[in-house]
Amino acid sequence: MDVFERGTDKDTAVAKFVEKMGDKMDYHVAMDTEDTFMADNWMKAADQNGIPAAFLVQQGKIVWIGHPMGGLEQALEEVTAGKFDLEKAKKRSAAMNRVEAFYRKAMQGGDEAELQKEAKELEALDQELGGIMPGGKRFDAAEILQSAKFSAAMQAYQKAVFAGEDAAQIEKLEAAARAVAPKGTDFDAIKKQVEQAASASKGSQQAGQLFQQYSAAVGQDGDKEKAAGLAKQLRELKIKDPQTLNQIAWGILTDEGIKQRDIPLATELAKAAVDASQGKDAAILDTYATALFASGKTADAIEYQKKAVAACDNDDLKQDLQATLKKYQDSAAKAN
Repeated sequence: MDVFERGTDKDTAVAKFVEKMGDKMDYHVAMDTEDTFMADNWMKAADQNGIPAAFLVQQGKIVWIGHPMGGLEQALEEVTAGKFDLEKAKKRSAAMNRVEAFYRKAMQGGDEAELQKEAKELEALDQELGGIMPGGKRFDAAEILQSAKFSAAMQAYQKAVFAGEDAAQIEKLEAAARAVAPKGTDFDAIKKQVEQAASASKGSQQAGQLFQQYSAAVGQDGDKEKAAGLAKQLRELKIKDPQTLNQIAWGILTDEGIKQRDIPLATELAKAAVDASQGKDAAILDTYATALFASGKTADAIEYQKKAVAACDNDDLKQDLQATLKKYQDSAAKAN
């Protein structure tokens, strides 16, 4: 049952999604009503805010609710074997809510004595119910506490790195995160990923600011000398994010406010976007083809526009890409 769907053409969006899923979704899929009957009377009424969510109904009664990968198979086996204990299932569900609250409290730095007291209560409840975690996994309070503390420490560390805080502060937060990292954690690899992501984010912000200045310099009352300097700075940024590269290249090629178009710069940035996205993004391939066509390289533009069409999985966008391809092909035919 499709719920919480957004957008204007919901039916088409869902149909495309189901078709794309293929054998992974080889069952009937229904749409919620316009007055969101299912979302209100099932999901919200059951305090289910995330999807997917499964409801197991037996003889008109809901006997189990949860993530389909979080105990549904076990519940089905017990129900069909006549061994399902509804009261125990209710207690297990309530216990899971306590576990989630326990995790949040640990992440927020709750009182250690209170956490340890609740940990013992949850471990006892785990024994009583024969397991409260999905998949029959034993509740391990020490493991969950460490996981929560590590998550909290990593959030603080990542926030500091992205904000570009003082090196000493970042080093202090890194040490705190390392100290509570679960056994076997490759923290050096995590650190590298965080630093790369922060660098990319910073680079994208710098690029956006530079491009605003560049756009003004190549506008109606622009400054060619200043524009050349800003173009040099854009090149030297060595932007890695394909979407940022694509947005700047497309802006240079199409923004009506730009009166002096630097086609070589747009082509260079668009090619970098293609490389960064491994040539798999239809919109980025289209931008590069546009730059090639503007450069007079029609044959190359046709080649990349064909790749854009092949990579596109949106019917409306694909029609636009095909129309552009025809324009390039007509231009090549006239030249011959």
